[in-house]
Amino acid sequence: MSSPLPKIFRRQIVPWVEQFGVSRIAVAAPSWRHLQARESALPAAFEAVQKPFISKRVPVRGRKQYGNAALIDARWPQDRLHSSRAPMLEFVLSGAVMFPLADYQLRCRPGYGVLTPHGVAHSDGSHLLLDKSVAHNNACEILKMRPYKGGLECWLSHTRNGKHWSHRVSDESCRIPNLQAVFYLETFTEEALKGRAHYEKICNALLVALVNLLLRELETSPVLLPMPAIQNELQPSRERNPNVIEQSKEYIRGHIGEALTLDKVARHAYMSERSFSHQFRQATGQSFLEYLTDCRYKEAMNLLKSTDWSIEQIASFVGVKQGRLRALFHQRAGISPARYRQNALKNNAG
Repeated sequence: MSSPLPKIFRRQIVPWVEQFGVSRIAVAAPSWRHLQARESALPAAFEAVQKPFISKRVPVRGRKQYGNAALIDARWPQDRLHSSRAPMLEFVLSGAVMFPLADYQLRCRPGYGVLTPHGVAHSDGSHLLLDKSVAHNNACEILKMRPYKGGLECWLSHTRNGKHWSHRVSDESCRIPNLQAVFYLETFTEEALKGRAHYEKICNALLVALVNLLLRELETSPVLLPMPAIQNELQPSRERNPNVIEQSKEYIRGHIGEALTLDKVARHAYMSERSFSHQFRQATGQSFLEYLTDCRYKEAMNLLKSTDWSIEQIASFVGVKQGRLRALFHQRAGISPARYRQNALKNNAG
């Protein structure tokens, strides 16, 4: 049986996104209080209903889903909720849906979607998700996607006749190994959360690019990796992916001027700080901070030799204060950045 996913993207997701963009997507807030504090927090078609937590947040350590990707970092056992280090984007294909999110629920109609950022409590997969306030609403279908190491995973989630299932059949789920798709979804999430100037136009462009890229991959890619069976979904995994560390090193080099922290880079890799730190040291022989400092120092060296930027400009570009850059050069080269530049120019001239 051929997968219905390409048809769903072609006939529903792509037309919806190209016509309506982010105007039909709600960004899940971490709590009812945060939701109420936002101005114009939800598109008009959505309705939020408060539902206080029954249980307390329980941190999760050592239990991974799908290897090192989409790491579940906390659970609310009695509420049947958990939070993940990966963002989730969901589109309602049919039926009226009630999404459990933190201490509230969100009503959503077909043709609309929900973006759940990392750290926000959401269903652990055991909820029926049906909006009981709608008469004769006994079935719904949702398309879900989230990053999986080196790409995105997409799958259909169904509720019908009092039963809920997802991930169970290979023709309705897949992994698409495409880093560009991950970049689009993560950047879309970041822009939607920060809400800076022109973010709606940027989000619309990213979302259109994302769904069209996924449609192309679904239609043409010869390698669509099937997702694991649901019975293995919650089993601890010792699977290790060496590409995760390489991708993290590339992320560090590409974001060298930002306020990078171990937590931020670990979340980018969808790993706990402890696991990421351990694997990073094993792979590189350095701690995260040592590697980051090396990258900043080497980039500053290159800029001193290849540009006429001021020391202040170079320090800002590599993400440190001017005084810290001077101290780093004195520590490693025994001279100031200005002297290093002078020596480099003399050597090149000679």
